[in-house]
Amino acid sequence: MATILGLGMTHYPFFLGPDENMASMFVNRLQDPNLPETLRTPRGWPQLLAEEWGEDQGLAAAREHRAKSLEHFRRLRRRIDEFAPDLVFIWGDDQYENYNETIIPPWSILAYEDKMLRPWAHKVAGTRGPDNENVWGETGDQEVFVRGNREVAKALTTHLLKNGFETAYAYESNHYEGFSHAFMNTIHYLDYDRRGFDYPVISNTMNCYGTRVIGWRGRGAPIGHQAPEDPPSPPPWRCMDLGREIARFLSRTDLRVALIASGSWSHAFMCDFSYGMWPDLDGDRKMLTAMRDGDVDTWRELTTEELEASGEHELLNWYPLVGAMNELGADLVWSDMVETMLFNSPKVFAEYEEVTV
Repeated sequence: MATILGLGMTHYPFFLGPDENMASMFVNRLQDPNLPETLRTPRGWPQLLAEEWGEDQGLAAAREHRAKSLEHFRRLRRRIDEFAPDLVFIWGDDQYENYNETIIPPWSILAYEDKMLRPWAHKVAGTRGPDNENVWGETGDQEVFVRGNREVAKALTTHLLKNGFETAYAYESNHYEGFSHAFMNTIHYLDYDRRGFDYPVISNTMNCYGTRVIGWRGRGAPIGHQAPEDPPSPPPWRCMDLGREIARFLSRTDLRVALIASGSWSHAFMCDFSYGMWPDLDGDRKMLTAMRDGDVDTWRELTTEELEASGEHELLNWYPLVGAMNELGADLVWSDMVETMLFNSPKVFAEYEEVTV
């Protein structure tokens, strides 16, 4: 029998660096010459954004935002340790790292073996300065050991392909040395207190950024940036079905598996309606309410166009989790949204009940 636990979290890059750096994306947007003048001062902002900005350009709010999120990271780590999984399976996006002009699949299974990684050996988003100043004071020669399980990853890929899910796979990274940020940051935050993370990891990389992955390089751009649209991400409902099929595969094993969705929800820099200034909190609240209510239909009916208009691209990392937990009949036992308008994206955390099948 398999036992499966479902969790959700963020891999927000700016928790890697100091609090003084957390509002830097917003500060850069304020300096965009094409920003409407009415949005250059707090008088033109939503109330929450103005309150977070305060008199210190968001520093106090950044400290509070980290503290609340850190409490939840530690909660999830305690739950993982209590669960003692044989395998940790993470859904995350590839933000123009291995998915670039050479090839962009809808998703892929990273069938990596054990790896010794040097996460600070190259420029890391969210840190500060050329030496990747980070909250742990770690340097470019810092090594992090991450266990893999190629055997299970290959068996899962085989199962998906035989059951009509056209799944890419990789034994090694294509362009980006080590783990792309969604997976490396997830491990950083689950090991925030630096006790080590000695659980085998399989990563399922999702093409969340779709129409903007090449033209925008998966990141923000100046107001008015024009680039040809790329082909879209896989539709939300298909990502949900992927999670269901992964749950079916795992249920036939004797493994204890922690499934983790890693991604923030709406991203300010992807929200055209706000000129990239603040995220779609109302849209996120709607989806969180549906998740809490077990309302799979609301999730399934969201279109790619609606998702992109709300900057909720990284919800596609959560769709497989929602599908898997629904397939297993697991209830959501806890969730929280650490809301913000200043720090690019609200941070959602979740825990589903443990299910033995």
